[in-house]
Amino acid sequence: MRLTTKYALVGGLWGLALGYGVAAMTTGLGVAFLWIVVYGDHPWGDNTASLLYLLAALAVLGSILFCAALGYRIGWKMERSDAQRLAWEHHRANLAGAAAILVMVLGGYQLYAQDRAMSDRQAFLGQLLERSHKIHSVDVREEGVAGIRLSWSASGARIGPYRLELSVLDERSRIWYRQEEQIVLDQLEIYRSQMIEYRELLGQMEWLREDGQAVQQTGFTMHLRLTPLLDRGEQRRMPRHAAEHYLADDSPFHSIQRMDFVVQSLSRDGQLWIVLRDGALHPLKP
Repeated sequence: MRLTTKYALVGGLWGLALGYGVAAMTTGLGVAFLWIVVYGDHPWGDNTASLLYLLAALAVLGSILFCAALGYRIGWKMERSDAQRLAWEHHRANLAGAAAILVMVLGGYQLYAQDRAMSDRQAFLGQLLERSHKIHSVDVREEGVAGIRLSWSASGARIGPYRLELSVLDERSRIWYRQEEQIVLDQLEIYRSQMIEYRELLGQMEWLREDGQAVQQTGFTMHLRLTPLLDRGEQRRMPRHAAEHYLADDSPFHSIQRMDFVVQSLSRDGQLWIVLRDGALHPLKP
C-alpha cells in the first residue's frame, strides 16, 4: 500500500476516534446557540433533536475528512523519502493506526461502562423512589375545645429516617403553625395522629382581636410533607444531580398532601372565642 493511502486511512481512523469529542463540543455549542438566539425560555421545536443529531453526524464526518486529508498530505510529503526513511514511515503509520484503533476500543468501552453505570444509577433511583414511604391519606377533625386533630397514614418499603414537615397556612399563604421533626419508619404502613391546639394556632394572631360580635371564618390549609433522609450509601448509588438536589423543593422524593379546613372565631371585649361546630363558644386563652 502506498504511504499516501496508508496515512490517509490512519488519519481517517484518528478522525473517527476524535469525532466523538468534536461532536459533543459542536452539539453543545448548537444547544447554546439555539437557547440564546432562537428559543430562549420558550418551548423548543419538535425537530430540535433531529437537528442536533444531524449536527453531530456532520461534525464526525468533518473530523474524519479533515484528519484523512491531513494524513494524505503528510504521506504525500513522506513518500518522497529514501528507502530507509520510507520503511520507517510505513512502520510509524502502522503504529499510529493501531493506536487509533486502541483509542476507539478503550473509548468505546469507557462509554459503555459510563452508560451502564448511569443505567444502574437510574434504576436504583427509580427503586428508591418506589420504595420510599408516601402519604396516602390525611384527615383534619375538630377535637372539641382542645383544637384540631390531624391524622395521616403512609406506606412504603424503605425502612429508615424521614423528615416530617407540618405547616398550616392561611388563604394568603402566611404560616400560622409550623412543626418539623425527624422520625424513623420501621414498618410498611404507619398511622399517626397529633393535636394542634387552638392556642398554638391562633393565640399570637392579634389582628383577630377586633371589636364586634361577628363570627369570622378563617380558611386554613394543612400542608404535610414527608421526605426520606438518605444515607451516604444511598446517595452514592444515585445519579449525582439527583443526590445533590433530592431535598430541593421540586424533588420527587417529597410526599406531599394538603387538606383545607375552616376555623370560626368571635372577638368580644378583647377576648377571642373559638366557635365550635355545634355553636358552643370556647375562650382562647393567651
